[in-house]
Amino acid sequence: MIDMSFIGKDGFIIQYEDIISLWGYNVLLQLRDAKLIGESEPDSLLLDYFNREIENPFDYILDKYHINFPTDKVYKSKKALRPNLLYAFKIFSAAHRNGIKNLLVYSNKESQIIRDYIVNEIPDVPITYVHGDVIPVIKQHPNCTFLTSNIDTIKRLQTESVPPFALTIVDTFMYVAPVVKEEFINSLREKGIFVGFTNILSAGLIP
Repeated sequence: MIDMSFIGKDGFIIQYEDIISLWGYNVLLQLRDAKLIGESEPDSLLLDYFNREIENPFDYILDKYHINFPTDKVYKSKKALRPNLLYAFKIFSAAHRNGIKNLLVYSNKESQIIRDYIVNEIPDVPITYVHGDVIPVIKQHPNCTFLTSNIDTIKRLQTESVPPFALTIVDTFMYVAPVVKEEFINSLREKGIFVGFTNILSAGLIP
């Protein structure tokens, strides 16, 4: 039997948006506290958030609650970008303990807020912050494991030239359904991308 345990072991790249921070959920809690939306229980808000079919959470908020919360504004908001999932913290800590030193947090857009959170919230684990076009990041880190739920990024991997690496798709969200179909996943695997899936909610929320 071929040993494939080495695949993706040279580093971890974890998307910040919706994996380290359920940023749209943070905004929903603020809107609820400000009585701009109904008095839904947090569990109900969270379930609806995971079950949404619109990827951009602020398009989702606009569609469901008719409240416009521009994405650019969110990247400057400490409350909106607050880390609230334990998943990435556990992954980074375990990877560091097992000798994986190349650890990165990636976001679609640059944010000093994200940079500050990484330094302050995970002080004992050296993490590099990267942002912008993710394809060059993947090319610079062959045999990494990249955790994301970003549809545009996942679809780009079907046509972009990238070195072999492990793509872990967070399928906790309903909006990833269009890219978890067998035909599409097989097209990625044929390019040398090792595709897996994970559920981020099982690790729990940060109180």
